[in-house]
Amino acid sequence: MWNLREIHRPKDLNIALELLRRPDVRTVPLAGGTELISRRDRTIEAVADLRDLGLDTIEAEDDVVCIGAMVTLQEMATSPTLRALADGLLARTARSSAASLIRNMATLGGTLIAAADTADLPPALLALDARVTLRTPNEQHLSLADFYAAGGRVEGGLLTEVVVPVPPRGTGAAFHKVGRTPADRAIVSVAALVTLEGGLCRKARLAVGGIGPRPARVVEAEK
Repeated sequence: MWNLREIHRPKDLNIALELLRRPDVRTVPLAGGTELISRRDRTIEAVADLRDLGLDTIEAEDDVVCIGAMVTLQEMATSPTLRALADGLLARTARSSAASLIRNMATLGGTLIAAADTADLPPALLALDARVTLRTPNEQHLSLADFYAAGGRVEGGLLTEVVVPVPPRGTGAAFHKVGRTPADRAIVSVAALVTLEGGLCRKARLAVGGIGPRPARVVEAEK
């Protein structure tokens, strides 16, 4: 059973951060809610609904694509911008992540933090060398690989955005997973990004999920 006493829907990011940092009331962020609902954690006393913070956009800027943490997996799966990025790697992995009912609820930020060990998107984003923006309340920018290496959590703060570099021409990408059924979460998954130039492989990035508590790059295999 739940033990919720408060539900907040802040319209300002700083107010949301203040709510999350309160020492006397354990408050957690509410994004899509798919993972939070399944946890039924009685120690959670309040939630801060993030829907009104403007974190739900997908924007192409120069040589990067910026994806807000509140963008749903369904929005990623149908985004023309993401379908055109790296052979549609992110759009395809967003679609394969879950059934449509869940895709319409689950968000990018929630997936990266709450379901990192089995979700399809983290290996794909690692292969794309994505970076994340954190607010704690100071703004931090770090690679997704470093974020996971540090534990993949944001205590008293929020993951607000994912920034994906646009790969150069001649780049191809692929993703494959093994699950109980095609619709299930992955038991193990792998994403690959390869850049060819003059018929030669100039750059390769590989990332795997399901082999540990967090997805990770396979740097030795990239050499």
